[in-house]
Formats: sequence, C-alpha cells, structure tokens
Amino acid sequence: MSTTDRWNLKSKYDLSFKTPPKLSIFGWTKNIYALRKVSKSNLFLLPSTLTFEGNVNTQTRSTLSITGVLPSTYTRDFTFTTNAQYNPFSAMNYSYGFTSLRDIREGPHFKLSWNPNELKLGTEIDYRQNFSGSWRPMLLSFIDNRVSFTSNYSHNSDPQTHPDSTLTVNNRNTLTLDGSLDWQKIFGSGRKIGGGGRDMPKGPGSPGSDKGKDQPKQEGGDEGDKKKSPMPGGPVWMWLRFKDIFTGIQPIRGQFSRSKEFSRPGLIGEPTFLYKFGFVDDPGVSVKTGGSRIEIARKTYTDSYSLKSGVSPFKSISVDASYTRRTTTTKSTTEPTRSNSITFPDLTFNLIGLEKIGLINKIASSSTMKTGYSIKKDLKDNPDNGALTNRDITKAYKPLFSWSLNWKNGIRSTLEMDNSKSKSESLRPGSENTKLAKSSTLTFTLNYTFKAPKGINLPFLKKIKFDSNLSLGATVTKQNDKSENAKPGQPYTVDSDRSNFTFSTNVTYSFSSQISGGLKIGWTDTDDRKLRRKQHSRELGIWTEIRF
Repeated sequence: MSTTDRWNLKSKYDLSFKTPPKLSIFGWTKNIYALRKVSKSNLFLLPSTLTFEGNVNTQTRSTLSITGVLPSTYTRDFTFTTNAQYNPFSAMNYSYGFTSLRDIREGPHFKLSWNPNELKLGTEIDYRQNFSGSWRPMLLSFIDNRVSFTSNYSHNSDPQTHPDSTLTVNNRNTLTLDGSLDWQKIFGSGRKIGGGGRDMPKGPGSPGSDKGKDQPKQEGGDEGDKKKSPMPGGPVWMWLRFKDIFTGIQPIRGQFSRSKEFSRPGLIGEPTFLYKFGFVDDPGVSVKTGGSRIEIARKTYTDSYSLKSGVSPFKSISVDASYTRRTTTTKSTTEPTRSNSITFPDLTFNLIGLEKIGLINKIASSSTMKTGYSIKKDLKDNPDNGALTNRDITKAYKPLFSWSLNWKNGIRSTLEMDNSKSKSESLRPGSENTKLAKSSTLTFTLNYTFKAPKGINLPFLKKIKFDSNLSLGATVTKQNDKSENAKPGQPYTVDSDRSNFTFSTNVTYSFSSQISGGLKIGWTDTDDRKLRRKQHSRELGIWTEIRF
C-alpha cells in the first residue's frame, strides 16, 4: 500500500507591452530611392513580450512494505521559466527563453534571505534554453531574402545520474539563408505562370488561327500596323522578345542551411555564454575523464542546399525544376560517418487548361495533367579516408502520369500512376551486397460533395430546417513491389514479390454542425508471390457524432 501527498504553487508575472514605445529614425531616407522602403520603419525600444513564471512542486510518497517498514520519499523542486520577444524593427525578430529546474529541499544549498549574498536557490537539476533571430530586409520588391538563426541548449546535472558533479550538455543550432528573385517584378507581369503567357501555336485552319483565311484590308492598315507592332529585328522588337523570355521564368528560390549538433558528457562546469547561444563550438570548460559513467561525445554537422525554379513557355505548359543536396557528417569516439544525398534532376511537367479542348469542355470545368521525374543519389563514406561504404540510386516517376478533373456535376476525379526503381550497394569489405527494388502504383480517386444551402424540410418537423452536407469519397489502389539481392559474382535472388489491391470508400452526412454520421467500407487483397500466400481483409465501419 502506498500514499502520495502533492501540493503545487504557481505564479506568473507579465511585463509585456501591447504597444511598445518607438522612434522613427529613418525618415531621412525617403528621398533616397534605394532606401525609400525603410523610411517608414520604426525602432521599438522595449520587448513586446516579457513573462516570468514560477512553479513549486512538493510530493511525499509513503509505502507500507511486507515487513511493516514504512519508508518515504520527499521531493520539492522549483521550476522557473522566462520568455521574451523583441522586434526592434518590423523586419527583425528575436525570441529568447529558458527553464530551470532546481531541487529546493532543506539543506546546505537552499536558503531564503533578503541578503543577495546569503540567498541560495537550491541545486540545479536541469536547464533548457532556446534562442531565435531572423532578419528579412526586403529593400527591393523583386528580391525576397531572409537570414535566420535558431539554437537550443540543455544541460543535466542531476546528482542521482551525475554523482561526480559533472554536466551532460546538448546543443543544436541552425543558420539558414534563403532568398528568391522574381523576374516578373523586374520585367513586368505581362504573363503569369500557369495562367497567363502566350497561347500555344495554332496550325492553319484551327480555331483562332488566321492562316488560310482571306483577311479584309482596312484603310490605313499599313500605317496602323506600324504603330501597333515594332519593326522585326529592331531594338524595341528585341527588347520585347527578351522581356517575354524572362517573364516566363518562375521566381528562382534558393536556400542554404548549416546545422550543428553537439553532445558532450563530463563537463566540470557550465559552458560559456556564447556556447549556450550557439555562436561558438568550444564550450570553454574542461572535460572530466575516467569514471564509471559511460557516455559517448558526438558532433554532427549538416549542410543543406536547394535551388528551385521553373519556366512557362506557353500559358498551358509549365515545367518545375529543383536541385537539393544534403551532407551530414557525424564524429564520435566510434567510426566517423558522412552521408551525401543529392536529388537532381527533379522535374515536374504540368499541362493545364485542358478543359478548353473539345469533349473535355463539355464535361469538366477544369483539367490538369502532370508528370514528374527525379534521380536521388545517397552516398555514405568515412570522412577521414574517403572510403565509400554505401551507395543508393533511386529513379522515380512520381507521378508517371496524373490527370485531375473537376466535373461540371461537382465530382472531382484523379488518376495517378507512380513508378520507381532503386539500386542499393553495400561496399564495406567483407559484406558486399547489391539490392534491386522496383515499385509501381496505380491510384484512382473520386470525391463528391453536396450541400443544401436552404436546408431540408422534414415532414414531421415542418418548421425546422436541417442543413444537409453529404461527402462521398472512393479510392482504388493497385500496388506492386519487388526486391532482389545478390552477393558479388552470384545471381540475384528474390527477397520479396508482393502485390496489393485496396478499395476504400467513405460517406459522411451531417444534418447540422452538432449531428453527423458516416459509413466506411474497406477491401484489401494481398498476393505474396514469393511465399505463395494470399490474404484478404474486409472492413465495415459506421459512426455517429452528436455534440451538445
């Protein structure tokens, strides 16, 4: 038998300013073109958020054992939390916060006194801190860039787990630089990606084509044409062609981030102020060696790069392209490792506006097709000697083909096909192995939503109208997966060869925001061709929700 007594005391003090005082210190820049945007910026003098919170927890637990002895445990701790938010300018934001957990049981380390020299706030058990800052200047309308930095720090010095009075420190910080260049804001928005742009060329006799037709001549036609159209090959004509090319390019977006993560056990004291905020990599204190506690120090560095853009040669066609690279290096007392992941090319081709074509125009309000292709390479090696240990290459068509339709009767349908192939090689001496895998998926989805805007009158409740909302959804999926592996000089053997067929449908009906119900039906067939085993599962679910 055991008994537990707990009591808790909380307090919070808020010094936040809803409207911090400010100064206009950039008014003198309004006549300078390059700095005109900062002329209305204000310097805020005080933080917008500043809170302090304290929490005292006391617990006494007594247990009656078989021998009749009644041992007890007593804990009393104090949690202090501070959060601050300071935005000196609208484009500059900083936030800081920390939480300290302290043991304040009676003893030599705890003493309350009005004299600061005699005040003792117990033994710190755990400390956590976070900091973030960002700057988004936006000096030019066609350039959007941002610099951000975040850091998280913690140390644990619980005497129960650290009897040698050392600290285990963890620190992670990330620096991110990202920006975009919008060509349309430089050369004008003559045509918009995915919706504007010039039409695709039309052949003779096609709708909208002037070829093959006798055009009536107008008086003064030659003179009017000269005023409306620049002379081919002239400076104006060249400028318009140059402008037309760049207005078809989507904004170029780039990002770079560097993350550092450290885990250091056995520190004999607290790290420096700069280390806690993530500004330096050296904690500035020595490490205690030896002892019975076994913990592994670890350092991890991650660099990420990405570049994205696209082009729209015609208003119905757009191509999205991206490049992504991520490098992670881990160093510890064991073997160091480095992994490189590169995704390039990563292309998506979009064809929109198909609802304007013949038969599709009669049945659909919008129609979109797209296809995608990407290659991803993952490499792992030893950063000290460059010895390659693993190599993975994946070629994916996601989607291989996708067609989305919004039918005029309210139905939305999507047909999508995915296909991927991968090759994984283990190159470590003595454990060489090659694995091949391929996967294909075919998915068809239907969705329909109906809503009665004026509600429904029930015969026995003529004066009451119920809002009616009906949602129907059905998905059919066929998936095939196969993998093979082989040792050097040996034939491939099949690891797995499986296919899945899944059908699911959902029906949701609501009378009002308080009453709703639904039906779910599922059907799954699995065929394991390697094991020659088939599995079947069926699912039926009915639910009702009533809110009071």
